[in-house]
Amino acid sequence: MKNAKKTATPRMPESAIHEGIAKLLEVAAPRRVLWWHTPNGEKRDKVTAAILKRMGTKPGIPDFLLYDTSTGYLYAMEVKAKDGHLSESQSAWMEHFTNSPTGRYAVARSVDDAIQIMQEWWPTQTRIVARLAPGVVQTEVGA
Repeated sequence: MKNAKKTATPRMPESAIHEGIAKLLEVAAPRRVLWWHTPNGEKRDKVTAAILKRMGTKPGIPDFLLYDTSTGYLYAMEVKAKDGHLSESQSAWMEHFTNSPTGRYAVARSVDDAIQIMQEWWPTQTRIVARLAPGVVQTEVGA
């Protein structure tokens, strides 16, 4: 077909992936795991940015940090869109976590990626039964 138009797959914005992973963590993270998002992103005016920097805000902090209270491990999950790349500061954090005996780091480009990562991190404690829709999961959660 000469004049056939190529239809691009719609690109899911990183914020939508992020929100889906937050929903996943709410229902599927083991109960002993404390998790949070450090709100370093988004545009800010210069005054707010300067205040946050003085308060200790660091560039490249992973999107989600998960602390396993039973093992002392700190897990880091960075969210990136399909074609997104780690910044220099994000790569430095990845290296810190990777070189730590009690740190783990992973990049999730979708909720499916996050499910796989969680199953690798907690194979016996977290079992995802079925995906229902983007950002919505049905789970069986252990310990």
